Amino acid sequence: KMAFEQAAIDDPMNADYAHNLAATHRKMGNVAVAEQMYQRAINVNPMHQPSYHHLASMYHEQGHDDSAVQTIAGWAGTQPYNTQAHVEHAWIQREMGDVAGAEQSLRQALRVSPSNPTALAQLGNLYESQGSPRMAATMYRRSLAQNWNQPKVHSRLTQLQGGHPGSRIQNGPMLATE
Repeated sequence: KMAFEQAAIDDPMNADYAHNLAATHRKMGNVAVAEQMYQRAINVNPMHQPSYHHLASMYHEQGHDDSAVQTIAGWAGTQPYNTQAHVEHAWIQREMGDVAGAEQSLRQALRVSPSNPTALAQLGNLYESQGSPRMAATMYRRSLAQNWNQPKVHSRLTQLQGGHPGSRIQNGPMLATE
């Protein structure tokens, strides 16, 4: 904790340092200080995805779902050009059970950045959870075409293909889910 505090003092305009200090306070149970530090990181860098994600996650864990949704929806609303904001919006929507909203947010992320591997993989995961293995496999393949180094996506695709990396999806029920 001391090293993170000193780093944040030495370089108060570094969002990563504020985020790391927030995470440390969160682990220690100092939720109020963690919230302040996440907010500080966001103020320093309004595009700091880890701070938005962890702040919303902390709110959600505490049962403050409205604050979690408002944090992420506000970010996506003020930065419609930011793919990460839309991906995070999809994440919190899915956490809240709004699958249709999550799909819409991921499609918006892909309108902003059509080849974003994270948005493609998340859309694949959404399709997989909804029982659409062919659509899921298509999104996973598109994601891997953009960034091959995604072990979890490789694993999901292999499971959908019945454990055979080169095989095609067959007609029938989904083979595996998380």
